[in-house]
Amino acid sequence: MPTIDLNAGALAPVATEAEYLALPVTGDIPGDLNGVLVRNGPNPLTGRFEGQGVLGWWPEAAMLHGISFEGGRATAYRNKWLRTQRCARVYEPQSVSSRPDTNPNVNVIRHAGETLALAEGGVPLPISPLLDTLKRPSRHPFATNGMTAHSKIDPETGELIMFGREFEENPLGRLHRYRIDLAPGQVQEHAVAVLGIELPRINERLTGRPYRYFYAVEQPNTSEMRGIVRYDWQSAAFERYALAPGDQNSEPVFVPRRGARTEDDGWLLSCVYRHTTATSDVVVLDARDIAAGPIATVHLPTRIPSGFHGQWLDNDHEG
Repeated sequence: MPTIDLNAGALAPVATEAEYLALPVTGDIPGDLNGVLVRNGPNPLTGRFEGQGVLGWWPEAAMLHGISFEGGRATAYRNKWLRTQRCARVYEPQSVSSRPDTNPNVNVIRHAGETLALAEGGVPLPISPLLDTLKRPSRHPFATNGMTAHSKIDPETGELIMFGREFEENPLGRLHRYRIDLAPGQVQEHAVAVLGIELPRINERLTGRPYRYFYAVEQPNTSEMRGIVRYDWQSAAFERYALAPGDQNSEPVFVPRRGARTEDDGWLLSCVYRHTTATSDVVVLDARDIAAGPIATVHLPTRIPSGFHGQWLDNDHEG
């Protein structure tokens, strides 16, 4: 397995918090794309990783990145470390005892009017639309004992479903499908394709229900996340949005178009690291035709390091 330098390329952390307004854009951002794309991931408070490999990367301090969209414009970018005990020990030693002892650096969800940053088993933290750390969860009292990072929300009942899983050391993902038959309590698994993928997403309005399309990061090898794929379960067809060698991208987050009548009527948002400039872009793809390339690209004057998961927080949604 190749050695990965955590302080170089797409993985390299940033050393400071920042805010940039009125971001430059190539192309046209859809006028009804109004909200914030939030990314979560590990970023050492010193601005430099000291360890090696996954175990040197995963446990580091949680940092959020947010890109705001409104009225056809990319209005702002900001990044902030979550205000935990770990963060306070470096920047506010006098407030350590008043900060939560947790490190939710994996995911972000919005549920019951509360937006939560999640860890895999740790206590989540509520955050504001400006990425400020709020007090302990007020609408999720059970979460004070911890919850999983890969929770799912039933789009019809609003129920929050949590589960756990085990991980291998830096595996290369392969596409498998599971069929669950509730009557006899049986689960069938079969491989679908040999294509390496990671971080699959769907139109979350269909969570827990039959769906036709999913979108994922293409993983040509264990050290690269480069390109986006769309898979059609009905036709077994793949469609690709390719990136240049050296560039890498985050998971594609699906945002449905207002008034959408079909499952794939919406956009994919993904953060793309550009190795030639060591900065990041946010690309907006038409989910129905990702091979056509971005309909809009937001250019950031900074880098969003590779992280775990992200979420679209619509401005019209409660919370």
